[in-house]
Amino acid sequence: MIVLDTQARSRLGRLGPFVDWPGLTVAIIDHHLGEPAFGQVRVIQPQACATGELVYDLIRRHPGALTLPMAEGLYTALVTDTGSFRFSNTDPQAHAMAAHLLSMGVRPEPLLAQIHQHRHPNRLRFLGTVLSRVQLTSDGAVSWLEADRELMDRFDVDGSDTEGLVDFPRALPGVEAVALFTETDNGRVKVSFRSTGKVDVDSVARIFGGGGHRAASGALVRGPLSAARERVLQALEEAVTRARNGGSGSSA
Repeated sequence: MIVLDTQARSRLGRLGPFVDWPGLTVAIIDHHLGEPAFGQVRVIQPQACATGELVYDLIRRHPGALTLPMAEGLYTALVTDTGSFRFSNTDPQAHAMAAHLLSMGVRPEPLLAQIHQHRHPNRLRFLGTVLSRVQLTSDGAVSWLEADRELMDRFDVDGSDTEGLVDFPRALPGVEAVALFTETDNGRVKVSFRSTGKVDVDSVARIFGGGGHRAASGALVRGPLSAARERVLQALEEAVTRARNGGSGSSA
């Protein structure tokens, strides 16, 4: 079993039990911080901007093995994991990889259309409603958005339709950290974090059992949404204060 882009067994869902199958070798390929709790083979490089970059490096160890369909998948992985090359961890290696994949015949336009444009009309209405309710702390440093079950049911959307929502408030002047709260079916709240770079949102996510990167992270928090929001925003505001004071530590 090859596990990509996570070291958290809890995120494997229905595939989780297979990890314990006798004789099964589990390999983890990931670029997130943290110690893996399972797996016999671990390729972990937090400095890589995308897990697809690690897969690309592995494939290129075998000359001639990289095909055009592989290149298209890797380009898709690179674009989505770097926020279309907008995230702060995008490095020269990512652009060099993209250039090589394009030289192989990858056409960005149809791939980007599949990633971003193939959505139903209700998703656009849903996004507009959520964005119209964007909130800010009194000093404008923290912004948050909410997608509760009532709203998601009204527009007939699911968790995948919230993709990219958390990135919008980062464009607001003065905002240093963003949280998107999404209610799940099992009573928990998925929290997606983003930072403009100064605030370490990974340290905040780890307080709640999650993790990721300094500028992009996430966690699953006990509900209800109102209680989750209160706890998370308090931790996020404390992280902003630490960043302003030149510190990066976390507190439980």
